[in-house]
Amino acid sequence: MAKKRNSIDVILKRAEKLFETGNYLLAEKEFKKAKHKDNSPEIEEKLAICLKHTQGLKGEEWVKKGQKAESRNDLSGALSCFKEAEALLHEAWLRDKIRDLEQSLLGGEMVARAETAVRNKDYQAAADLYATLGQIHKKETYLSDSAVCLVKGNMFDQAIELFTSLNSLDDAAHYHFGYALAKQGRYIDALGQWEMIDSGDAAFVSQQHQVLDFAVEQLNASMNAGSDINGILADAGRLLNGKSVHGNDRLVKGLGVLSDYCRLSLARPLWETGDYGAVATLLESMIFKQDPAIIVLSALTYYHLAETQAEYTRPMADYWLTAVYSSDLAKAVGDDPGKLDKVRQRLIRMAENRINTMAGSDDLNGAVATHFDMDKALMADLLAISGDLQESHSVPWISTPCFSKRYGLSDAVLAMIRENRDYFRDEEHYLSTGACYSRIGESFYALKTGSAKEAFNRLESMDAADSTDEFTNYARGLIRFEYGKFVLENGEKNFLDYFASAADLFETVPGVEKKFSQEMMQYDGRHLFEYESLLGFLYKLRPSGPISEAYSFFMGQAALEKFNRGKINNKQCLVALEKALDVDPGNEYVIHLKEQIAIVLEMDALYSAMNKRKMGKAVALATKSPFPELRDKFFEFIEQMMEQIEESGLEKHYHIAELNDLRNSCIAVDPLHPIVDTLQMKIHLLGD
Repeated sequence: MAKKRNSIDVILKRAEKLFETGNYLLAEKEFKKAKHKDNSPEIEEKLAICLKHTQGLKGEEWVKKGQKAESRNDLSGALSCFKEAEALLHEAWLRDKIRDLEQSLLGGEMVARAETAVRNKDYQAAADLYATLGQIHKKETYLSDSAVCLVKGNMFDQAIELFTSLNSLDDAAHYHFGYALAKQGRYIDALGQWEMIDSGDAAFVSQQHQVLDFAVEQLNASMNAGSDINGILADAGRLLNGKSVHGNDRLVKGLGVLSDYCRLSLARPLWETGDYGAVATLLESMIFKQDPAIIVLSALTYYHLAETQAEYTRPMADYWLTAVYSSDLAKAVGDDPGKLDKVRQRLIRMAENRINTMAGSDDLNGAVATHFDMDKALMADLLAISGDLQESHSVPWISTPCFSKRYGLSDAVLAMIRENRDYFRDEEHYLSTGACYSRIGESFYALKTGSAKEAFNRLESMDAADSTDEFTNYARGLIRFEYGKFVLENGEKNFLDYFASAADLFETVPGVEKKFSQEMMQYDGRHLFEYESLLGFLYKLRPSGPISEAYSFFMGQAALEKFNRGKINNKQCLVALEKALDVDPGNEYVIHLKEQIAIVLEMDALYSAMNKRKMGKAVALATKSPFPELRDKFFEFIEQMMEQIEESGLEKHYHIAELNDLRNSCIAVDPLHPIVDTLQMKIHLLGD
């Protein structure tokens, strides 16, 4: 027996077909029929999708109906249609249209009375009228207008209560709501309302800054009064995350310090006595120092000690970053990755502020800051590659190199780095990360914090010769390379001894070679000839593109310097430049130098020929030279010779003969040059 046309299966089949072909209007009707017969989650889901797609179409249909009703002057019917459309489309012009129709239906009398009351500054009457309109038409817009009038009439409590009851506000309402809150001393709430306004008006921005100052003063006063720390921390966070604080470094820093102090105050009630030295002594005597809770406590204790004692800054940094990336912090914050990241970044900024403001020399401060920056990058990388390891192991996998070495975790971290080699952006990134956790990690850190000499001395003092892993080899090669540059700059003669393994380093990490070559291309120091020797040495070991470019550049620089010092002549300089171009034929700098030296040589030859009155040779030089400068100089010499002849007092026929010789020479070089006509005129005048 055939299925009935209106059976649930037939309806669903028909609905599915319409749904698949995108005919959501008809599909919606069929799914609604099916829902009445036998509803299910699948039908609800499909019906929701249809409604989403058809909402706009239905809204447009209601708009058309409303427009037709309005054209027939059926304002009540038009209002009903436009309300249906606005509920579906949520467009601003529909809200305005509805308001216009409502006002028309009311005859505009009440609105007109309210507007008159505003003009007369009778804000209470205006507020009452708008409130009545809101109650009649169930429109928040009128209620918002009522609240604005209350603010203008300085009735702030009533305005705040009314604004709070509304679901949506426009810019004007947000502004007056914020103004009322500020007048009541609720500065942070006021700024929260003003955050909703996208305006760069100078007066408004100035007003925001003034209220922001009041808010910060209020928070500081609350802190001094011992108010709720949690509330202060939340309020400071709202201010820091707001737009009004942007660009105000003073307030940003002040709020950051305030927030940090709140977190510290909440962290350890034990510190009420302020005897952090005793806490540090207690920590040193504990056995389970790898426990995440102890790491956190150690970090916070050293943080306070480092405020006045620089020697605690390094251990603070080591414990701090390990604590920030511990699994305990993640558990305390919750499952929200974004929130966890924000907490981590704020805690890191606390440590950075302590490092930057600690007592000690600038060199020490800079070294510790650089050390901390390196550790930050390492922590981010380890976090990215660690996955769920922290959950499955009892040890903190994400830890600083110093912490890892202290508690025997370095090998585990190195194994994790090797297992995730593909994560790193290049070979240098991979090897640098592993080098920090290698046996010579302390030497590598010394190098990265700016002390090549300390790095080399540390390397020489330890037995690292039997360490042949990739990270140690890279670190050792880089330390010797950088120390070689250090001794070169300090005038030691045996600097080439430290570059024997440079070719292997460059082969392994081309980025080091490229960076070095770029530094050489910009070098303007006083060790020009030493670097020329070094680059020549490296070129023999590894004639790569970057080294060839740098070596050719230095050969050109050295040749020019020797020429300027008078140690070589023009011809010798030209030979040296030719050799530089043999190394790098595309060296534009050397090509330019060679051209300039060639011009000088030809100028010298031209001067010599003309000085000896060998005009044939001079003409040949001027006509065959590829340099226009030489021809210009030729005619300058002709002018000088012409003037000398004019002043010589020669007899007329000798005078004419000399000028004729000059004229013929000029014609041989450039018959159209103006001096040819000048000479011809002088000869003509003498002939007369």
